[in-house]
Amino acid sequence: MTFEELPDEILLEICRFLSSIDVLYSLFNLNCRLNRTIFIYRQHVVLRRTSFIQFEYICLNILPKIGSTIRSLCINANWTDLLAKHFLFYYGHRMKEIFPNIEHLILVAFSGNELNDYMESISDLPYLNKLTIHDRYNVTEEYKQTLFNKILSANKNRLKKIFFNRHSESLSINQINSIIYPNIIELSIHLEKIDDLHYLFKLIPNIRQMYIIIDKQLQDKIIQFDEFIMYNLIQFHIESFRRCWIFDEINSLLKQMPFLQSLSIDIFSQDFRLFNGQLFLSILPINTLKHFNYAIDYTPEEKIEYVDDIISSWTSTPYSVCCLLDDSKTHMFLHTIPYDFSYLDINSLFIKYINKKMNGYCYYIKELLVFNVSTLAEIFVMMNYCNKVKDLALEINDISSIITEDKQENKSNLSLPRLNQLQWFSIDGCPSDGYLLKEILLVAPNLCMLILDMKFLVQLINKENDQSCISLLKNRIKNLSIQIADETELSNNNIEKLSNVFIHIRHMIIENKISNDMSIENIILLFLHYFKTHQLVSIIFRGSTTEQLRNNPSQWLIDYTYLKEYTDKFKVECDNLEFKVWL
Repeated sequence: MTFEELPDEILLEICRFLSSIDVLYSLFNLNCRLNRTIFIYRQHVVLRRTSFIQFEYICLNILPKIGSTIRSLCINANWTDLLAKHFLFYYGHRMKEIFPNIEHLILVAFSGNELNDYMESISDLPYLNKLTIHDRYNVTEEYKQTLFNKILSANKNRLKKIFFNRHSESLSINQINSIIYPNIIELSIHLEKIDDLHYLFKLIPNIRQMYIIIDKQLQDKIIQFDEFIMYNLIQFHIESFRRCWIFDEINSLLKQMPFLQSLSIDIFSQDFRLFNGQLFLSILPINTLKHFNYAIDYTPEEKIEYVDDIISSWTSTPYSVCCLLDDSKTHMFLHTIPYDFSYLDINSLFIKYINKKMNGYCYYIKELLVFNVSTLAEIFVMMNYCNKVKDLALEINDISSIITEDKQENKSNLSLPRLNQLQWFSIDGCPSDGYLLKEILLVAPNLCMLILDMKFLVQLINKENDQSCISLLKNRIKNLSIQIADETELSNNNIEKLSNVFIHIRHMIIENKISNDMSIENIILLFLHYFKTHQLVSIIFRGSTTEQLRNNPSQWLIDYTYLKEYTDKFKVECDNLEFKVWL
């Protein structure tokens, strides 16, 4: 049986293991039957992590032919930063001509300038009503207000739904802006400060769903939301860690939303009234509210002595709660059950109490950050309650920076569930039991992205008795970000070992945090030399660059690296802080 004789069901099952780009690049226009089979990939196109040559082919030969069938288009510049600019080069002036029926545009990892250019290019798309922006970065404080106004009014005020994810930089609102945006009915946004939320209410009177993150703390300023009633708002989410909220502010905020059906609040406070279930119930729109999700961090000046009173205040409400208190009794974390947020940022000090409190309950979160971590072993308990996690980040404290020996006698007490959804794992620091990384690799078959300190990575690959971990790293990891803090870590021997371990690497980010003025040219040459036989798609060097690099980065690579043999098969860009190569 030939490939073309396979039934559609099997062909589509094969396509599930390929990227959108690979499906179009490999199967489009081979014959009419295959074009019909992959029609869904022609409607929903994702441009991400592709080589420069493949991207060029897609832009020149495929997108012009399928553009009218595209309903959603994702342009993902994560790991391949130059992709966004090159797409705009081809289509920025003719988006309406090539993509006349697009309804949803997704932009990932764009700079502020790139977002501005894209907002101008989508000026007249009749069906485009949904815009998603993820992981935006590098927006100057002066430009935050202007950019937000441009996004709200993009596509001649046709947008109805605008979604920023929680990792995007904050934006701010021009207080003298009197322009109303009645078209916006759903909005997720990261705001600079609490005042911005106050003014935002006035700009979007027809809003039905809001997801708000408040960034900055404002000292000694109490906000009263008592000027504008949001009659249409039925779903509201607010997340605010850096601001200390009081009961009266939450009360006044909720009074502006009399018809809420779904409410999620995730805040920090030192106001004990916000922990009283009966009191909190009295300010909820109980007649319309169908779903309530609540999480609150509490760090009072004195020790907490009345945890039982807090829990009992919720027993007569419709909501069950979990209340975690650290050993010092100066930090408390309370949340409703089920915990219905997609993320969780938690102090490791709470983890040992979770097993006693949760009674088998699982957190269905996608993003987990655990800070103040001493060892990898201590997070194993947490992973048993968060087995659906997709992104995992650990912040290691400074107690230890050396990996100790593999202690076999303690392994029987460690267990992990299957982590089938885990794809992205970051460790900031060097845990003393770093050898346990292989236990996570063993249960995470889809893990492909690692962010690690070079110091930790060098110790890990130098452990001669840890070949099982090396083997897993070889087979799994395709995207690697390394943070370098010491010049001694950059020996030829270390980089050569890295290249022998990460043989399937496709994307790399090298972040130079060395305090002295070590030449970034030497770092670039070192990595490009040892990884020249790998199938790299992109490599980004972060750190202070030199005038020599900025003047003509392409010629510099041709003069000093193996890329002189591929002069028309790569793109490079250099600014003050980054040197980006797209292969």
